Amino acid sequence: MPKQTGIVRPDTRRVVEGLRDTGYTFPSAVADIVDNSIAAEATHVSVWVSFTHSHEPIVTIADNGIGMTQMGLENAMRYGSEQRKDPNSLGRFGLGLKTASTSFCRRLTVVSRDESGAPNAATWDLDDLASAGEWNLAIGDADESEADIFDAGVNEIEELGGRVASGTVVWWDKVDKLLKTKSGAQAKNMALAMTRTQNALEMHLRTVFQRFLDHDDVRAPNVVIGLNGKRLAASGSILRENRRR
Repeated sequence: MPKQTGIVRPDTRRVVEGLRDTGYTFPSAVADIVDNSIAAEATHVSVWVSFTHSHEPIVTIADNGIGMTQMGLENAMRYGSEQRKDPNSLGRFGLGLKTASTSFCRRLTVVSRDESGAPNAATWDLDDLASAGEWNLAIGDADESEADIFDAGVNEIEELGGRVASGTVVWWDKVDKLLKTKSGAQAKNMALAMTRTQNALEMHLRTVFQRFLDHDDVRAPNVVIGLNGKRLAASGSILRENRRR
């Protein structure tokens, strides 16, 4: 007898939790998002890694790239989004934004605006997904709090010297896997752990995006990348500067 075929739906909760353990380090996860910004033709990218007023860790990546319509945003938030034109891109499999983000947070919000309209916003909340058992993406016009997120990103870009006609802000909330020890326990000294995290991220970004940061490197367009308001220099340019001293 011929074999029967049928739709076998995966367990949403187990898939979501499994995708959180794909081997990302924090610096490589942020670099994946910055790579998205550069692919979107951003000239300025602002990364912010700090604590909220309630002392919860929070991460945002803002850019002044071409931005997205609601349809484009839905595709960007889809697991297995459309393939990029650049085969060398870090996010060429359509998973980077989602898996990089949820490796460290349980709620991912992306707010984006193209040159023609108001900001759109989309959110994956892993707790909601697990409870509903369905891949329900919250998407639509940005509400007041999401518009505030976008405006804060615009301010960060402008402080780095960029202009914003369009752009995107990636917001990691419910960040539960960042300031951890090797055993998985929460760091006892959260402030020290945050400083170490920021320092490791800074060096990684300077190295990975060296050709974009180095004004003497003609292989790629110049991109300003800021971390907590500080403009980053290419790791190679730092070495050259040290040799001159």
